[in-house]
Amino acid sequence: MRTYSLCFVLICKCLILTSAPDRANNWTDVVMVQEGRPVTLPCSDGPAMVAEQVTWMMMRAEEKHWTPLLSVNTSRRPVDKLLSNTHGRAFEIFEDVSLQFIATATDGGRYSCLMQQRGRKLKEKIILLALLKLTLAPAPPIPLGSTVRLTAQISPYYAVAGGMWLSPAGVPLLTAVPAQGTLLTKLPRVSREDNGLYICSIHIQGQSSKPEHKHTLNVTVNAWEAAQFPNIKYDSTESRASLSHLPVTLPCPPIYGDYVQLYRWKPNQRTPNPEPELVFQFDRWRNHIKQSRANIQLLGPSSVEAGGNFSFLLRPKLEDAGRYQCEVFLDSAVFGQSTTLTVLHVSNKTSSSTLDLT
Repeated sequence: MRTYSLCFVLICKCLILTSAPDRANNWTDVVMVQEGRPVTLPCSDGPAMVAEQVTWMMMRAEEKHWTPLLSVNTSRRPVDKLLSNTHGRAFEIFEDVSLQFIATATDGGRYSCLMQQRGRKLKEKIILLALLKLTLAPAPPIPLGSTVRLTAQISPYYAVAGGMWLSPAGVPLLTAVPAQGTLLTKLPRVSREDNGLYICSIHIQGQSSKPEHKHTLNVTVNAWEAAQFPNIKYDSTESRASLSHLPVTLPCPPIYGDYVQLYRWKPNQRTPNPEPELVFQFDRWRNHIKQSRANIQLLGPSSVEAGGNFSFLLRPKLEDAGRYQCEVFLDSAVFGQSTTLTVLHVSNKTSSSTLDLT
């Protein structure tokens, strides 16, 4: 059986995410935190400045106006973990006038720390808070042979300049951007060799004290439980005939899938449940092909970026007749298309002016 990898220009890259031009530099720092975790927004990059009045405000990603969170007059009382409840949320301000709270899904946006002395602006720091949501599906322990989806969603999307997923060994993985601020990679037909910590490397847009963030997801495959695909959706069976050595197309379901494989059953088999031959396999996310015959090739999309559906081009010999079944895997679903192929051979007898089909 022949096994090899396809090489494409776009195999490894840091995907560039679209940013909003009018907001690209409207902050002095970017802080990234996962949803549901505590976050601290510093008001000063160095030693705390002495300011009479400190005011924290926020502007969510979809808003255009500042909303006051809390304000403290340091000349009247010392700042030592003051607690404020604003809009039903708890915010804490510490001695260095940094702001701390538990980040929720709606907290992404800009935060302003305004320091004033005698009614005049002393300094203002604007921080863009980017919220990160990491998801792993299916949840571990993951059945053997599943298609694993690793997703990173960043809000607001314009906080990110680019990013990609890395394998546990640090090898770049094909990464797609199905929506603004979303980085997706997939691991079709996982095995125990796919276990480990996968890294999402995220590059920040504009000014930031930390230009790159790395976050991990742990993939654990259950080698004792195989993925089940009980409801394969089959299209109607097609019948095709071809002359030997002339190309014929074997169709697949019209699905933009992650993984495709082609089986063949020999004609006129008398055993009750004959075992098919696995002729071809293609993993689009890993750009990996495995095939048992040299006279068949894959048509259609050859990478994650390519659109369209799968199909196969076969130049059959007489012994290649039979029933072919193309199966396309998309996440946890499988779609099938069967084709019965008849192969004809033309022989030219010199003693006759006719052609005989055999």
